[in-house]
Amino acid sequence: MPKSFYDYTKLKKRMKDMRYTQTTLAREVPMDRQTLNTKLSHRSMFKQNEISGIARVLDIDAEELGSYFFTLVVRKDRQMLGSQEKSKSNTRIKDS
Repeated sequence: MPKSFYDYTKLKKRMKDMRYTQTTLAREVPMDRQTLNTKLSHRSMFKQNEISGIARVLDIDAEELGSYFFTLVVRKDRQMLGSQEKSKSNTRIKDS
C-alpha cells in the first residue's frame, strides 16, 4: 500500500500571507522550528496540540482545519476509482 501524504500548500500559503516563516510561526505556537519543518516535509505527523496552536496563530477557523491539514495528495497512477484507472498525474482529495 503506498504511503499517503497530506498537502500543506494551503497552510504554507496562509503562513506567507500572514508573513510568517517557519521560524517565526514555530516561536509563536510554540514548537521547535526543526519539528515544524519535519512535519511540513512529511517526515512526521502533526499532533493535535500543534494543529491547535498553528490554527490559533494563523487565525484558522475550526471548520477549515481539514483543508489546511487533512487534504491528501494522491498519485492518480497508483489509485483506482471504481473500475477506472486514472492517468499519471497528481491531484488533491480531501480526506473525510
